[in-house]
Amino acid sequence: MGRLSDKCVIVTGGANGIGAEIVNKCAEHGAKVMIGDVMDEQGEAHAAELCEKGYDVQFQHLDVTDRNSWKECAEAAKAAFGKLNGLVNCAALSQRCQGLDDMDLDWDWYKLIDVDLTGPFLGMYTVIPYMKEAGGGSIVNIGSVAGLTAQCGTNGYTASKGGMIALTRAVAIQFAHDWIRCNCVCPVTTVTENVRKIFEQYPEAEAAERADCAYPRLGLPEDHANATVFMLSEEAAYVTGQTLCVDGGYTAK
Repeated sequence: MGRLSDKCVIVTGGANGIGAEIVNKCAEHGAKVMIGDVMDEQGEAHAAELCEKGYDVQFQHLDVTDRNSWKECAEAAKAAFGKLNGLVNCAALSQRCQGLDDMDLDWDWYKLIDVDLTGPFLGMYTVIPYMKEAGGGSIVNIGSVAGLTAQCGTNGYTASKGGMIALTRAVAIQFAHDWIRCNCVCPVTTVTENVRKIFEQYPEAEAAERADCAYPRLGLPEDHANATVFMLSEEAAYVTGQTLCVDGGYTAK
């Protein structure tokens, strides 16, 4: 019996990066996983790879900003797995560093808030009725230390992640008596494939990130995936409305 053997989970943004590692860890711990992503080719390939290893993982196209897309994804998960009692909101856009007067409002505010904050809200709005039907569940929102600290030049991103942390608490309180838990895992800069490419192009960026670390290494996708597995599992049965910073001590400074 795995730590998540009774869990049927949607993971948004599960085609690559931190989301893909969360999918891996959930599957390894016994969960049935539906990858929800707009990156169809990568998502389908990732699901197929895990299925070849014997895990129960499927892919469903999901645009987190679209209510109908969310409904289709939830229905597909329920049809495939028989129930739905886990949700990981990981899909997100990042933001280049720029001043308020340099922002492209259509992308750096409206689109980013739509994906990074409205998307997780729509996910919870859609999935919670399925969790009630299943007798409870666990929601893990992947936030960021940017939602807790001043991040110069990332106005939309900082606002969206701060909003996600507040929304996590609100949902946790509202649905506690339905045995639905809601928590937030907040990464710091994490060495995903995309970040690694940036570091290769701009070595000074990596040096700056390492200099800003409290712990003597940068974050890895598995760090956040392990924390997510804990929050989904019954080991965290009495943990709700909390924000767990997986940041190597960044927010402790």
